[in-house]
Amino acid sequence: MQPRQPGPRRQRHDRRRGPGQPNHARRQALTAVQARADLAVTKTSDAATYKPWSVITYTVIVVNNGPSDALRVVVTDELPTVRQTTYLSDTGRCTLRDDTLTCNLGDLPAGTRKSFDISIRVERARGEVTNRASVGSVTVDPDATNNTAIRTVIVHRGG
Repeated sequence: MQPRQPGPRRQRHDRRRGPGQPNHARRQALTAVQARADLAVTKTSDAATYKPWSVITYTVIVVNNGPSDALRVVVTDELPTVRQTTYLSDTGRCTLRDDTLTCNLGDLPAGTRKSFDISIRVERARGEVTNRASVGSVTVDPDATNNTAIRTVIVHRGG
């Protein structure tokens, strides 16, 4: 049984004794079943090095490795500091607050993936520009080690 909703579930197991066996009473055992969905996030960029005032396009990919559906999946993306970059757009219907994008992806069935792009402009930045994305859900994730992705690019005059 793979529950679609988060939280513990009860599954009933009925066992009746056969004819000729004493006590035809019904016996029940309840087993708690909890949905689990191993979400993983990766992040890439359209290049590794950029010139100042260039546009960086990041691609965020979220995969549900199952075994259950992941409900109410959210990606949080920590944009580089405002002094370094300017947020331009995204294709994930995200909301921006301060330097953080919150992207509500909805439910993600087991074995499927969703991806979206984020575009920012690097301004006076020099050196490394780091961007971090994390994924979560109301469904229990048995492996949190793959829930964060970091992409670092280099900005310099030579581009």
